Amino acid sequence: LAPDRADYSLDRILATLNASRGAATATRAARTPIQGGLPPGQAAARPDVLHVLGRLQQAARQMAGRDAPARASTGAEGVPAASLSELLMVMNGMPLANPASLGSPILPLTEQIDARIARAGEARRLAPEHRQILDTTSNLFARARADFVPGSDVASLLQRLEGPLLKLALQDTDFPKQPDHPARQVLDLIEQYAVAADDQGRIFDAKLQRFLTLLVDRVCSQADADPGIFEAVRDSLEKVLLPILQIRRTRIARLQEASEGRARIRSARTRVNAALEQRLAGREVPAMLLRLLDAGWRQHLVLLEMRAGAQGDAWEAGIAVLDRLFAWLGPDAGGARTTGAAQALLNAIERTLATVNVDAPLLAAFIDELGGQLADALSPSAPGPVMIRVPACRLGALPGEADEVPSALRPLADRLRVGDWWDISLEGSQVPMQLIWISQPPSSCAFANRSATHKVEFTLAELARQIQHGAAKPGKDIDLPLIERSEHALFDETYQSLLNQAMHDPLTGLLNRNGFLHRMSQLAMPAQADKAHAVGIIEFDQFRMVYNSCGVEAAEALARGLASAVRAQIGPDAVLAGLRDDTLAFLLPNCSREAGCPAVDGLLEQVKDYPFQHEQHHYSIGFNIGIAEYAPDQLSPAEAIRRADSACITAKSQGRNRMQTYEQASPQLLSQESLMDWAGRLDAFLNNDGGLHLRCQQVMPIGAGTSLLPYYEILLGIESEAGLMIEPAHFISAVERLQRSHEVDIWVMRKAFDWIAANPSGVAAVGGFAINLSATSLSNPEVMCYLQRVLPDSDFPTDKIIFEITESAAIESYGAAQDFIREIRRYGCK
Repeated sequence: LAPDRADYSLDRILATLNASRGAATATRAARTPIQGGLPPGQAAARPDVLHVLGRLQQAARQMAGRDAPARASTGAEGVPAASLSELLMVMNGMPLANPASLGSPILPLTEQIDARIARAGEARRLAPEHRQILDTTSNLFARARADFVPGSDVASLLQRLEGPLLKLALQDTDFPKQPDHPARQVLDLIEQYAVAADDQGRIFDAKLQRFLTLLVDRVCSQADADPGIFEAVRDSLEKVLLPILQIRRTRIARLQEASEGRARIRSARTRVNAALEQRLAGREVPAMLLRLLDAGWRQHLVLLEMRAGAQGDAWEAGIAVLDRLFAWLGPDAGGARTTGAAQALLNAIERTLATVNVDAPLLAAFIDELGGQLADALSPSAPGPVMIRVPACRLGALPGEADEVPSALRPLADRLRVGDWWDISLEGSQVPMQLIWISQPPSSCAFANRSATHKVEFTLAELARQIQHGAAKPGKDIDLPLIERSEHALFDETYQSLLNQAMHDPLTGLLNRNGFLHRMSQLAMPAQADKAHAVGIIEFDQFRMVYNSCGVEAAEALARGLASAVRAQIGPDAVLAGLRDDTLAFLLPNCSREAGCPAVDGLLEQVKDYPFQHEQHHYSIGFNIGIAEYAPDQLSPAEAIRRADSACITAKSQGRNRMQTYEQASPQLLSQESLMDWAGRLDAFLNNDGGLHLRCQQVMPIGAGTSLLPYYEILLGIESEAGLMIEPAHFISAVERLQRSHEVDIWVMRKAFDWIAANPSGVAAVGGFAINLSATSLSNPEVMCYLQRVLPDSDFPTDKIIFEITESAAIESYGAAQDFIREIRRYGCK
């Protein structure tokens, strides 16, 4: 084995185990951290993630129109279900694991079993409960395989276990849902042996690979007859894995020390350069003095700075040599200069340079030249030394050595956490690498691969470029056990599938109204809020006639044809959505209403009188277009669509194949004046100059005999200068359009926290206080900074603070919502 991989040899691992008499005790004590599971007493309280996941996947299939129960309508409900023993017999005759299929799609397992039963000629069907178990478990295994390089050693071992484990899932209701199940722990432990493999998944040591293969062979050959085999294999895997993980921790520590050492060298060099800059910049100095710095004196000063800082006798002596050389060779040289003094200075310089400069010939040549110049300085007839004016910043920090973090990179620096896993592109492939070190101040960072045999370092600027080019991105949390990680990934993928289906029209594949509004709301982000966009509504005629004359299928074919025709003409940057069968909406990003009109004119010209034929029926489909301008800092997406729809109605009243732009009228002007009025009063409200106050409404538990306490929803009240109550909806809408929702949320939280802290007796009698947050507050750093400042030192029970996040806010800011929830839970909030 190569030296950097020899640590992971089985011989060395076994030697470590033999040398440790307490290894057996340590193995048992450390079981929970290795497995990543819950303590045994808590296992039963864990939610059945796989059951919930199965329900979500079933919902996704139903939305897509391909739910498994639909198969029952073919008459299979009258066929008896195969018993468990019959099903296991069928599975014993099937190749449940096919190494050649790694990374490639294959027929779903339940469909393979259906086909196998059908070929057997028996009147049997797969029972629904067995189908769900096999679907969910096989999907879980497939998702786990996706974490590995296709064909890698660990992936092959895990896939060989799929057959026995699928049969185990049918017989044991605790597998794979319980984290402390031995079979689940076997999977998680084998995955962790990827620590002893390279970035392509090849295990470094052939003996270690053989050891794992033999353990997998034992499971495959004995699991059907002896389920206890999983406990024995688990214990063997645990025992050998402990020193492997310790080896990685040791290697990580060495890599961190190396990075920190280099950072300290860079920091010392920066401080030395700054000291030289302060001493020499702007002055004319002998050229030989600058050459002395380059010959090794600068490095000598760097080492002195690292050892004792820029102070002490050694540092002063090093600086004094520069002063003496300047005095000897400078234009104002004076005083007693003797041959002995010159030789003493030369000897001191030579002895010091010999400790840092390893190029003996170059050092000797420099000393000879320096000695000549010192001798010439004693001769009145010799020419004076060459002088050079040192420009400002000539001796300052070298590129990449500055410690200060530019403001543009500060958000990236704040996101970095040691221990997080990233996917880094190395030699054309994505490699999981762990962030192991961040400099202080955070100007650079280091990543190590799974085995800690390879490290890469980036400055923050370099990492930002890597992220921008897609060569670096946050990765999955490899520290989580494999099955738990796969559950989370499946959950997220299923959620995204449901979200995608909820945002798209199944007939045309276009965005639906919700998806279109969501896409428009993304243009309201601060970076684009001041830009203008064109929004349009297209309404086709004769749809009802086609429905009535030709049927639903013909009308759906017409809708798909029209959607394709419009999509082909409107341009690649346009966003297209289906609002109704006969109505489309489009968005032209970064395009004003006036700029969008010519493009829409071209669309009208190309698609008008669209020909449609169904059997003997022929139609010429006309349409009308309304177009409006969408300025996110002035109106909401729904209002922009309303304006475009109003223009479309106007166009339709003028005949077919017409286009109309929306012209702003008096009501809209009044609305804009109202918005400006709110903007002028908002600061006064937030500065407690009257107007805003808190209200609350009680929420009572309705279950008989419940032990739950009532809680209160905190509401916002607004009072006019005349003392009249104002509808909060108008104020909130204005605040959102002004992008200041987070300021109001902070005001509400501050007032609520002050009241709660001042009324401890009343707080004890209620279940909590619910505070509603806007979507923008979830990702606003001011909100989180306020909570991080207030909650740790609060005088009230934080577990009674409940933050309410609406479903639309969670969908709009899914990643920010996850980060926010995770952060506030650290303080006990809900």
